[in-house]
Amino acid sequence: MQSPIALNSRTSGRHTARGSISYHHMSTIRLVDRGTTVSALAEPGGVLDLDGLQYTLIEIHSHAPSEHTIDGHRADLETHLVHESAEGKLAVLGVMFDVDEGEHPIDQFIGRATDSPTMAHLERIVPTTSPAFRYLGSLTTPPYTSGIEWTVFSQRLTVGREALHAFAESYGPNARDLQDDADTVVTFG
Repeated sequence: MQSPIALNSRTSGRHTARGSISYHHMSTIRLVDRGTTVSALAEPGGVLDLDGLQYTLIEIHSHAPSEHTIDGHRADLETHLVHESAEGKLAVLGVMFDVDEGEHPIDQFIGRATDSPTMAHLERIVPTTSPAFRYLGSLTTPPYTSGIEWTVFSQRLTVGREALHAFAESYGPNARDLQDDADTVVTFG
């Protein structure tokens, strides 16, 4: 199965099991220009517990516009928090953002790469109490590795207009096209 896909809250199966997310109160992030996006590397990162397996946050990157659609709609920005287990398995949290005036917590994660690390609140960019879609897919960037545990939150957060404009001017559009999802089992809850 490949990602991203069109997610639909009305046709997805239901799940009740929730993973737990524990991010450190404050993390130091360093922004790295990857050519197609900017990656935020966090120290210390955080821990994602999903179906009894623990994953550690390894990097955060964004796409403008969003890669996934939810109920037929794209968001202005989608941020991926990529986690890896001790066994080498990957799990990605997808968070949608719509543009708004002012400054917002995600803005510092999509800024220009610098040599200077900065402090950040990781928990402010993940709507941990939001219902979410779960499915088994792939990375959305080369090498498009499959077997990735996806969790995409349905609640949208906000991104600053100026920050999104600067990001999109440097990297956008950088979203992979929607992939065929005919055989993908998606749950929502």
